[in-house]
Amino acid sequence: MEYHDIHIHTERSLCAERDASFDSYMAQISKMPLTVIGFADHLWDRAIPGANAWYAPQDLDHVLKLKQEICEKKSRYGGIKICFGCETEYIGDGVVGLHADHSELFDFILIPPHHFHITDMVRPPEIKGGEGLTKLYLDRFLEVCQLPFGTGIAHPFVPMGLPGQEKEILGSLPEKALEECFLAAAENHKSIEINLSSLRKLAKLDLLEPYEKIMQIAAEKNCRFHIGSDAHNVKTLSDDLLALGDTFAAHCGIVFPEDPFDVI
Repeated sequence: MEYHDIHIHTERSLCAERDASFDSYMAQISKMPLTVIGFADHLWDRAIPGANAWYAPQDLDHVLKLKQEICEKKSRYGGIKICFGCETEYIGDGVVGLHADHSELFDFILIPPHHFHITDMVRPPEIKGGEGLTKLYLDRFLEVCQLPFGTGIAHPFVPMGLPGQEKEILGSLPEKALEECFLAAAENHKSIEINLSSLRKLAKLDLLEPYEKIMQIAAEKNCRFHIGSDAHNVKTLSDDLLALGDTFAAHCGIVFPEDPFDVI
């Protein structure tokens, strides 16, 4: 069976390990049944105001160095399609961390609606739970669907930054509202990410079943899907992680394309 993974962070992402280089990833990927891969480092474009101190150095010049490296080295890895992308940030009010004029520099663009562990910049600190948080989850998803660019929605509705509230958060999302969200994603050609690292974390919290119910709705609304390991180090990539994604997808009725870029 062939697989893809279009959410991999190199050492250019400040949250990744320093030895997470292109070459070290490719050495591991070459041993796995991965035929399409995408590197998606964190990015905030200097053309867009609003970056915090962590995001500011991760600008276009910083991430585009990887694009050059891929161009120089990809011929060494025949049989593996290697794509250059990014994971930028959405902070509300239509503001996304990439200027539209620069979107064509990337093969694909991942946008997370729910990086709520980043307070002030992404989640207002006063919103900590309850109806306000539920509304923020739903509104941000719909807003990302309406953005003029963006290939895929990274780890949608995964509870982040509010430890101990994960079960409550997943249970607070109304089915009808989720249907509206995933219909909007399908209509606007936004691919839904099945984030393997998030699945592993949810499994440890015994929360895979409620998350499956959310993704089942996405499948029923004919959403497109892609796989993302969200690897921040080479050891994350494993056949066991791919198997976890297979099992989850089977429970949700999700069918992955061999090449997500054929349908995005």
